[in-house]
Amino acid sequence: MTAARELAIVADALGKRYPRAGASGDVVALDGVSFAARTGERIGVIGRNGSGKSTLLQLVAGVASPTSGRIDVQGSVSAVLTLGMGLREDLTGRQNVDVDAALRNIPRERWAATADAVLEFAELGDFGDRPIKTYSTGMKARLAFAMLVTIDPEILLIDETLSVGDFRFSQKATARMQELCDRGSLVMIVSHGVEGLRSLCDRCIWLDRGRLRADGPAAEVIDAYLEEVRRDDERTALERFARGVGERSLAEGWRLTQLAIEQPHARGALRGAAPAAISVTLEVPPGASGSLVLEVVRLDGLEVYSCACDLEPVTRGRARRATLRTPRLGLGPGMFRVTCTLAQASQPRAEASAIIEVEHPPELTGGLPALDVAWRVLAHEVTGEAP
Repeated sequence: MTAARELAIVADALGKRYPRAGASGDVVALDGVSFAARTGERIGVIGRNGSGKSTLLQLVAGVASPTSGRIDVQGSVSAVLTLGMGLREDLTGRQNVDVDAALRNIPRERWAATADAVLEFAELGDFGDRPIKTYSTGMKARLAFAMLVTIDPEILLIDETLSVGDFRFSQKATARMQELCDRGSLVMIVSHGVEGLRSLCDRCIWLDRGRLRADGPAAEVIDAYLEEVRRDDERTALERFARGVGERSLAEGWRLTQLAIEQPHARGALRGAAPAAISVTLEVPPGASGSLVLEVVRLDGLEVYSCACDLEPVTRGRARRATLRTPRLGLGPGMFRVTCTLAQASQPRAEASAIIEVEHPPELTGGLPALDVAWRVLAHEVTGEAP
């Protein structure tokens, strides 16, 4: 074993590019990544898809060469970059264990005492002496993992294996990796299951589009990463949520305009526990009747409130202002889409919608809002002649 806390990996301005098929320019997988790792460390590598995580492990393992920069690795490396890869389908589990030992130049007398432990750790039962082609995907993964961690590697690289097997086996695999680290091994793990890394790793490297975004204590880096993912996901959801917001006339002579959501003393975001008013200008064909519908939908698509009122036929050329008032908005903090719809015989004729943000949750939380509301359609409030 390498001496405790000795530098095992040094990466300096590491870069990796791949030619872009059928197009000019290269695909940049890594760009100027530098870090140092010591024996005994448990390092998680996190980032979105395409951030360069697997490429980094391939460079450390020596299965790929950097395009720029340098990487120095001291110690024997055992890597599982794709669980199950390299297993011979025509051989039994035990025979695959023997072949793996031979490839690693492990003396047979030493390995003979270890082979049973590998099969036992993999929980293969009678399948240990059956061909790999009879194994399920999970059995292959457990065997590959057991073969990797039973030989006490100096540097252990694992790509997406925290989910090996069921929950119980995953817990056992995590405990095994902790044992390796306690004995001085350096473990680097790539995983999208960042909460698993939080408990296993003492350090995390965050890659973002091939660049080193952060390198530090696991909990701090994971929290920062998850917060950015949350903000990005919320931004994407909001963009999708806001599509179609505005005014639409779906039938001639029907219009909704000037939708406004107002609250006394509000600046920007509305307050969930304060009074509010929603008003809109409506126009319908002369003599037509219908209904005005209000819907409030949360960012995640849940409809949290709806109500409707009937409209009396109007005189020719009149536009009216309809107002919804509530003494308490009753919405929790978040983003909502407010939509007013003019309908006739349950068929929409015109729509107007807007996005609102609510802050300061109401005193009571949980469940759907119970709004104390009352529509007031002001038939004599003429706001202008209809075109």
